Amino acid sequence: MDRNDSAHSRKRIHTGVEGFQCKRVRTEAELKEWITVYIDGYQKPKEYQADFLERFRELMQHGDQYQLYLGLYHNQPAVAGSLFFYDGTAGLYCITTARHMRRKGLATAYLKEVLTEAKKQADTCILHATSAGKPAYEKIGFTAVNEFDVYRWRNRDGT
Repeated sequence: MDRNDSAHSRKRIHTGVEGFQCKRVRTEAELKEWITVYIDGYQKPKEYQADFLERFRELMQHGDQYQLYLGLYHNQPAVAGSLFFYDGTAGLYCITTARHMRRKGLATAYLKEVLTEAKKQADTCILHATSAGKPAYEKIGFTAVNEFDVYRWRNRDGT
């Protein structure tokens, strides 16, 4: 890591929501905080924490193509998400807010800051989202361009 990377990793972005800051995840400790929000926000079993740590640690090895961002509210982990770059397009994925931190405008503040980072490298940004996040996305200028259904298949006979 060069000096610029080191200085950048300490930089926190101020969003305008009192007590909220957004930063890029660069350290193991920050990744663990990010995963804590991810597990809580998506209501994943806590037993998966080690698996998530391994998976996202590996994704972070892809340099600037895949970036994780953590939103802190009064220095407590509150919002987690990722920013992925490919072929001139940015994608926002895995965005979630810790359940006890919801309805405070934190997701909107987070999205504004991460979108600012996306604009530095891409002209277009896409995201896949549930209807729960729709108001936050539309508030900052996203428009729905497609809707799709999710299907599930279960192997009932165990083969």
